[in-house]
Amino acid sequence: MRKVRLHTVLLLPAALCSFLAGPGCVSTERDSPQKHFYIIEAARPKTEPVRQVDAVLKFRKFKVSPRFDTRSLIYRTGDVTYETDFYNEFLSDPGSMISENTRAWISESGAFKAVVDGSSSLAETFVLEGTIQDIYGDFRGQPATQLSMHIFLLAMEDSEYRIVFQKVFTASIPLQGKSSEFLIRGFNQTLSKQLTELERELVSAARTYTEQRKSPQAPVQ
Repeated sequence: MRKVRLHTVLLLPAALCSFLAGPGCVSTERDSPQKHFYIIEAARPKTEPVRQVDAVLKFRKFKVSPRFDTRSLIYRTGDVTYETDFYNEFLSDPGSMISENTRAWISESGAFKAVVDGSSSLAETFVLEGTIQDIYGDFRGQPATQLSMHIFLLAMEDSEYRIVFQKVFTASIPLQGKSSEFLIRGFNQTLSKQLTELERELVSAARTYTEQRKSPQAPVQ
């Protein structure tokens, strides 16, 4: 009986608040922190058409380093300390978002005959794959983004893939403040900066490779 009486006393105020909805009653649902979800978007600016490379470029989904393989936003708070933000997350995993942004960016450039994802049945000339090595907000002192990705351009030769081009693209942009919204805006700007550089170097490497393959007097080194 004592247990039943105690249980009733604990529940009665909550039941009364729910029934009366008086001004002194606190809604735990309303006051609980809300989760926010973000996407990364890199908008390619309009540019003059480039000379197209006669090749099909196939994308593989980018991997993410195990250190940062989470949907939660990550903040670096010290030389050896990081924090994850439970209430602010990417809508999907960052590897998928960045690889999709990269595929759309290169496709819009018109630099290749076709740009497809891994599900396409088209026979590829090149395969692009990458690993996101760093993706976090550096909140030590002046806040800034930190985004780094290792990109590989592969071509099939004699039933084996050969590395045609590889590079680590790293960029950082100062933020207006230490918040999740400032960080996401910064990621968008940082990725746009990296993709501008990636497009230029990727197209150059692919064009050089295809032209050398067509010319028997100029074998690929």
